[in-house]
Amino acid sequence: AAVGVNVQNSIVTAAVPDAIVITSGGTLTLSASNNTDGQVTASGAAVGVEDEAGDTLEPSKIGIGVGVAVNLAKAQNNATLGVASHSVGGLVIAANKLDVALLMADPSSTDTKGDTYLASATSGAGAGKVGVAGSVALNLIDTQSVAMVAAGSTVAITGGGSVSLDADNQTDSTAEAKPVGGGATGETVGIGASVALNILANRSTAEVADGATITGVADLTLAATAIHSATTDAEAGSAGGVSITPALGLSMISNTTMARLGTGSTQTSSGNVSVSAMQTSTTITNASGAAAGSKAAIGAALALALVDDTALATTARSVNATGTVTFAAAGASSSTLSAIASASGAAEADEDGTAQDDAENPDVDTAVTNELSTGSDKQKAAGVGDDKQQASTDSAVDDDEGRSTADSSGSKVSVAAAVGVNIQNSIVTAAVPDDIVITSGGTLTLSASNNTEGQVTASGAAVGVEDEAGETPEPSAVGIGAGVAINLAKAQNNATLGVASHSVGGLVIAANKLDVALLMADPSSEDTKGDVYLASATSGAGAGEVGIAGSVALNLIDTQSVAMVAAGS
Repeated sequence: AAVGVNVQNSIVTAAVPDAIVITSGGTLTLSASNNTDGQVTASGAAVGVEDEAGDTLEPSKIGIGVGVAVNLAKAQNNATLGVASHSVGGLVIAANKLDVALLMADPSSTDTKGDTYLASATSGAGAGKVGVAGSVALNLIDTQSVAMVAAGSTVAITGGGSVSLDADNQTDSTAEAKPVGGGATGETVGIGASVALNILANRSTAEVADGATITGVADLTLAATAIHSATTDAEAGSAGGVSITPALGLSMISNTTMARLGTGSTQTSSGNVSVSAMQTSTTITNASGAAAGSKAAIGAALALALVDDTALATTARSVNATGTVTFAAAGASSSTLSAIASASGAAEADEDGTAQDDAENPDVDTAVTNELSTGSDKQKAAGVGDDKQQASTDSAVDDDEGRSTADSSGSKVSVAAAVGVNIQNSIVTAAVPDDIVITSGGTLTLSASNNTEGQVTASGAAVGVEDEAGETPEPSAVGIGAGVAINLAKAQNNATLGVASHSVGGLVIAANKLDVALLMADPSSEDTKGDVYLASATSGAGAGEVGIAGSVALNLIDTQSVAMVAAGS
């Protein structure tokens, strides 16, 4: 009934290409700022609804009330100095998020503006048969901000000038699939009444690339920052028989923020050297079948999140500085999921424990893996994420045993009305690898701060219960009221000095729990914030059979904070 598709490429480049030589007695500045908004709204809300004249079509003439919104956007924000022998008084390379409209009006403006991406689909009251979904909202977003001295480039800084590389990336992405006024009222709905998918990959990189050489520099600063938020919201429609999943919310998120000195000869500095990476990431995933129809086979509501957040500050070359040397990484990763079942719950399982009439998804684990695999395929097909980000997704999708609902006997949950699964990797690293030598007249500081929150709530409480209209499903129509919440989270917070013969004026290695959001706003902040993990499952009054239990809540949490001088250093 309504289809909206946005295919958008936004490329901003400030570059000196390879083989082009820059000679300047003053500072060479390369600055790029990119603001990208991509928003798609598709509404089938008017289908089957009274028009302005007060007329309403006969039910037999009402077709499909589908809304489909697809948003494919790629944004590049690149500031790069190419391969040549340059000689400049100073160097500034910035790929940031200055508000371009304000900047054009006032070149001195320092206000920033993050990217906004929206895929919103609304289904109407279609009476026909819907093959896939009443509402489908799909975000396929790939963004990057890169400030780089290219591999093989040579930069001579004259007069004791400084060098700074600064990259910033900010995004807010929403995928929402919802019904209007109860949604589809047709005979059958095939696979999902509402499907919302957020498949995102974001990168912020400040890097002196492998083989690049910078000489004569006083202060050398590399800083990469990022702020990312994502909301995925799927709400199922009402009447009709639903065969598999009336509400599916899938968040597949990969955020990488990196500041790095690449391989090469020893980096000298007559001042201070600072390499920092700071990132916050917030992901919210909701799936609600609260208004859904008669029955659903595997999960009346399925909320899935695969979140991979990385902040890295490191060097692959030795450093010799007169002043201080600092490697600082900070990352905050938050993933919150909610799955709410319909009043009818999920269909009963057969005596052997498998879902009735669903050979493709015989149990909850298989259904989860199938949806994650589909998301991974879409990520690759759309070119979302670089090779490392896509490989990380594949690894997480393939680890089906790690997130299994099986108990010690190997029995799995066959069917559930509400399923929430969070798979979260949060890695913060400030590191000097082995064989890299640090010589510093001042203090060498390695600092890592990681805040991780992973919370999953799955509720089957509405199953068999009177709804807001005062209606209660017939007992024969009430299926399984199980809630399944699985929270698989791994958080690493590492500050490490590798094996080499170092000579420094002092040494600070800290792997702490500073509040990263506050730290980004105020670098002097000393407030701390602990990690929070929750797996909450509530069962309803289901009349069917459940393989293991009415409620299954499983936390699989592995965390570490390591401040270390490596053995042999």
